[in-house]
Amino acid sequence: MFDKLVNMAKNTIKTGIKGTGETADVAINVIRDLTTTTIKESGGLVKEGVKFTASLVKGTILGISEIGASVIKVVKNVVRAAIEGAMETGVGQSEAVSGAVSQAIRTAKEKGVNVGQASLEAVKGAVSAVRSKGGNVNEARKTAIAAALDSAKEISADTKEEVKKVLSSGIEGARKIIDSLKS
Repeated sequence: MFDKLVNMAKNTIKTGIKGTGETADVAINVIRDLTTTTIKESGGLVKEGVKFTASLVKGTILGISEIGASVIKVVKNVVRAAIEGAMETGVGQSEAVSGAVSQAIRTAKEKGVNVGQASLEAVKGAVSAVRSKGGNVNEARKTAIAAALDSAKEISADTKEEVKKVLSSGIEGARKIIDSLKS
């Protein structure tokens, strides 16, 4: 089911963006609409919010890369749109944030994109999404940073260190959150 969702997101984004020249704005609208429509049509997916948002993020990033657009430039917006759409339809904040951020990093690695920069953009997108939906921004920041570090650790110890460094310098309060996660 989730592979089908990845392919649907990839094809939808490719069709929605092709020839528009407005990759970021179109991506946000296309992925948000796809998220809400898909959840409404299949309420069972809400129970698997992490996998759901991860599938949407992966498919969107793959679609964007296939049309030749810069993946790193849209990671923040893709993560934001997936989380906003998921939260609008009942997926919990934590699940939406964790799934979107984790998958953005895995897909960035898969596409050969700088994982440190992708993690920074993904965390920014997650915080922005939760802020726009009136959620708990501090908790979203912590969840997003934890998800980024876990995904980076799966890649390699060096990647995890790079992500720590980038997040610490680019996200307010990240160093304190990273230190608290060690315990």
